[in-house]
Amino acid sequence: MGIGDIIARSDKSAEAGRRERLVSPESIESSRAVRHAARQRWAKTKEAATANDHITCDLLDSDGDPMEEIEVYCYLINTTALNTASPRLLSDVPMPVTYSFGQWRCIWPFEGDEECVCTPPS
Repeated sequence: MGIGDIIARSDKSAEAGRRERLVSPESIESSRAVRHAARQRWAKTKEAATANDHITCDLLDSDGDPMEEIEVYCYLINTTALNTASPRLLSDVPMPVTYSFGQWRCIWPFEGDEECVCTPPS
């Protein structure tokens, strides 16, 4: 299965999810609330993970071809760097992204691999 197939399946799944969501009665009454579904896109890493919370990627079009270079910020758990987190990011790895609050963000969470060395309270 190629990246184009993965993107097509993802778009179909996102569309089905949008159709299933219901508008709340409050938003119907107020007529001011506008429902926006975040659109999932795909990006491909251009480098291996670094000691940052972001990575350089190519944003892919619906055929899986690179469109533009972007910085993708990742949600990190128990770590402060992508190079110490799982899943490991290498070059040319496709990842799901969404544009939120002025930044491209990866949908996957990344969890730290290093064991916590904690000092017990005295």
